[in-house]
Amino acid sequence: MTARERVEATLRGTHRDHLANQPLLMSFAVAYHGVPYWEYVSDYRVLVAAQLRAAEDFGVDVVTCCSDAWREASDLGAELTYYDHEPPGCTQPLLKERADLTRLQPVEPEAGPRMIDRILAVSDLADAAKGRAEVDGWVEGPVSQAANLRGLTELMLDTKDDPGFVDDLMDWVTDLEIAFARAQIRAGADVVGVGDAASSLLPPAFYQASSPVFTDSWRPYTRVGPWSAFTSVAIRPTFFPASLACMPTSSRSTPWSIWRMRDSSSAPT
Repeated sequence: MTARERVEATLRGTHRDHLANQPLLMSFAVAYHGVPYWEYVSDYRVLVAAQLRAAEDFGVDVVTCCSDAWREASDLGAELTYYDHEPPGCTQPLLKERADLTRLQPVEPEAGPRMIDRILAVSDLADAAKGRAEVDGWVEGPVSQAANLRGLTELMLDTKDDPGFVDDLMDWVTDLEIAFARAQIRAGADVVGVGDAASSLLPPAFYQASSPVFTDSWRPYTRVGPWSAFTSVAIRPTFFPASLACMPTSSRSTPWSIWRMRDSSSAPT
């Protein structure tokens, strides 16, 4: 049984030789490969080599392009600080004022230096894995990307002071992230992870009241197939039911923090 077959069997709950080994290796892969983190996130060839080495040496069934949360924001103009032993960070949000959103220009994923670097990593991993391992692409979810662009504290205040702006911002970033996900699928990703850890900071009542907006934002992610995934890290128990309520039933049928669905037939182009 190949690693990819094992992952898919684990997700479906069908027979496999053992459970899939699916750690999300980032800092460990960097350290094990002996490179600085800034190089790992700046050169797709380094990321690919580090992922393949860790997968080979430790029997990992999934190789991932998840490296940091700032690729999209960087290509939109955010200034980042890069480090040797941790992911890059941003101290000045791109949207200092709410009105800045009207001046924000979208970037095609293939035209963004950091987004195309991830797309190239997906392509090389897909070529190297050749079905033996599952290739995991990655995009940011609407709340996390909104926080990246606006600043986490500012975004939380905006949910109280101007919820309409928050809806507009998340709609804007959702269009970008769907385009980025599609580009990675075209490059060969078997699964595209959607990281939205910041959503767990929203009050459940706010999230539930806004569920039509969130549902409309998330539903396209589950239709860019072949597989889509949703993950919300460090999610609070009080928030968990609300986040599930905004996910299509078929994409939350597994008892893990990642839900996937197969929907190639209805995937938009």
